[in-house]
Amino acid sequence: DESDEIKEYTNDIRYSYDVTMNLYKNDIKDIVQVNPTTVFDSLGMDMSGMSSVYSTYMSSYDVFYEMLNNDELNKQQYDLVDGHWPEKYNEVVLVVDKNNQISDYTLYSLGILDQDHLREQFTNMVTGKEVKFEEHTYETEDLLGLTFKVVLNTDYYEKEKGVWINKSSDSEYMKKVIKNADEIKIVGIIKPNEEAVSGGASYGLVGYTHELKEHLVTKINESDIVKEQLKNPEVNVFTGMKFSESTKFDMNSLTKEQQAQLATMTDAEKYAFIQSLTANSTSTYEENLRQLGVADLDDPDTINIFPKDFDSKEEITRIIDEYN
Repeated sequence: DESDEIKEYTNDIRYSYDVTMNLYKNDIKDIVQVNPTTVFDSLGMDMSGMSSVYSTYMSSYDVFYEMLNNDELNKQQYDLVDGHWPEKYNEVVLVVDKNNQISDYTLYSLGILDQDHLREQFTNMVTGKEVKFEEHTYETEDLLGLTFKVVLNTDYYEKEKGVWINKSSDSEYMKKVIKNADEIKIVGIIKPNEEAVSGGASYGLVGYTHELKEHLVTKINESDIVKEQLKNPEVNVFTGMKFSESTKFDMNSLTKEQQAQLATMTDAEKYAFIQSLTANSTSTYEENLRQLGVADLDDPDTINIFPKDFDSKEEITRIIDEYN
């Protein structure tokens, strides 16, 4: 940021943070997560236990992506089909191809098409039955105005009996979370033009601004659970015990207060309480912050530099080498 010279050679410098963008269809009757994508889960491919490297690879299948933080360049490379470009942090655009098309994969990911139908066709495929996919046609007004809800990592937790419990598997709890979550809206439909050469996205994606990611980081850092963990770095907010005492969980490790709390719980509350203690019994302070999505805007996880051309790339390399 202190180098004016490097800015002469870049289209954008993007700061990225290790914060998951949890997005849900704006419909609490049927909870559908649209980002990270659940298309593979619907086919019975559980990705939850995969390595972090594989998880990063799978994230490339998400349909939401961060656009270049360069309005002028975006407007040079994309034509506006309908609506308008994002003007607020919670406004996004849908990217179609040159023929105004998007893929079925996008429609299933966004919850526009029912993933149960996809699962049915996948079953037909593996069992040798006929597979049928219909072509769908939409007017721009059918897609403009579509809304989604942003759920923070911290929103999944509720404080019960002095510790924070993961309630993401509790459908009634999640309905309340989604209902009260921030809303993002598709306000524009764009498509790449002949000038599109840099940092562009494939068609069928939904582009959001860097302001949305910064908004998420700020809200997470202001949440009660994060404030409590930061204020008490020696104590695991998920167990109520000191990190140094976090060993393999057993009932004898509970304090008298926790045992008393456990005695007052329903069976469902006891299950969630013990499950949370077990899952977090060997966590560290740093792992907890990462799990909650805590980030420092002044300390990005990665920095991506987009050169204007090949000659600019060489100049940027020179400047970074000199800096180092």
